[in-house]
Amino acid sequence: MEVPPWRPEMGRPPRVRVYPARGAPQLRVRVDGVMRSASVTARHDWPSGVIGVQVAIRLPTPDLGGRLETYGRTYLWDPAAMHTPE
Repeated sequence: MEVPPWRPEMGRPPRVRVYPARGAPQLRVRVDGVMRSASVTARHDWPSGVIGVQVAIRLPTPDLGGRLETYGRTYLWDPAAMHTPE
């Protein structure tokens, strides 16, 4: 599930840990039933205890005939849908 960007009406902002492009943690994320590789660009720790993981992920682009393009997305941490590669 994607996480919306923080807005003032959401309360205190999350603490954000940014990772360098080189050596960024890697994840496998299930999107529409398909496991896809993603590079973690940041981790968002919300005051409520919710964790968001901001990633760079290659997804199909319908307007381009399904060609894969890189997108920035922030997902709720979900151990059932995210795995670290072995």
